[in-house]
Amino acid sequence: MRTLWLSHVTTKYVDRYTRKDGSEYRASKNKYICNKKAHATTDCGGQSGYISSKVDMAVVDVLHRYFDKIKEIPQDKAIERKYQAQIVACDDSDKLGEKLQSLNMEIANALVGESSFTASQLREAIESIQTQLDTTNTQLAQLSK
Repeated sequence: MRTLWLSHVTTKYVDRYTRKDGSEYRASKNKYICNKKAHATTDCGGQSGYISSKVDMAVVDVLHRYFDKIKEIPQDKAIERKYQAQIVACDDSDKLGEKLQSLNMEIANALVGESSFTASQLREAIESIQTQLDTTNTQLAQLSK
């Protein structure tokens, strides 16, 4: 039974070489390995080993930048921005819904020949409005999370 879940993706290697003065340089280092490539379960041409200190530094750097960004924006302002975005998205959704309803009502006029629009023009307009409405509703759903 493994006690560390990362044990199958980490390994150690010894970096060694002979210096000009004849002494041997030797350092034991950790590295991450691509488990699927190491066990030949995938056919990829990418790198299979990564020095852990370099990967760890890159991850820590990204995390520090992310946390710094969080510190810069007070929680009240972040909540206010999200609330304002929800209000705008709701207003847009309502306006697009009204446009869609009026276009659907215009279809009846077009069928009896009393509309200044052709059926194809109305169809294109309805499809465009429906696409915009779907996009707005998706954004609204994401903001509500």
